[in-house]
Amino acid sequence: ILFRYSKRFQYKSLLFFTLSLAGLLPVVSLLLSGSPFLYQLLFSISGVFVATYKVSINGVLLEITTNENRATYTGISGAGNILSTLFPLFAGVLISLFGYTVVFLSVTVIVLFSYTFVGRLKCKPLITDSAEIKR
Repeated sequence: ILFRYSKRFQYKSLLFFTLSLAGLLPVVSLLLSGSPFLYQLLFSISGVFVATYKVSINGVLLEITTNENRATYTGISGAGNILSTLFPLFAGVLISLFGYTVVFLSVTVIVLFSYTFVGRLKCKPLITDSAEIKR
C-alpha cells in the first residue's frame, strides 16, 4: 500500500512518521500492559512500524546518495544493521537490571532524540516533476 503513495511524499517525511511510531510503541505497551486484548493491537502497529521503517530507510538512502557513492552508503547502512541484532540482547540485560518501565521510557527518549538527526538530513526528492507526482 505504501508503495502506491510513495511518490506523493518524501521518504524523509515517512521516516518522521516511522520515528513517531517507534517512540509511541514502548509507551503504549506500558499503558496497555494490564489489558491483554488491547495489547494485541501493538503487534499490528509493530508490523506497520517495521514496514514503514524498511521503506523509509531505503528511500532516504536513495535520496541522500548519488550513483557514485550509493554503494559506499549502502555498505555503511548495512554495517549499522548489526545493532538491530545486538540491541535485543542488550535490552534484555538492561530490563533485568532496571525493569521494563525505565528501559522502555529510555528507548522512547532515544528515539525521539533522533528527530534532530533526521531533521538535518539533506534529501533530494527522487521525482521533481509535479505532473508525475499527481499520478
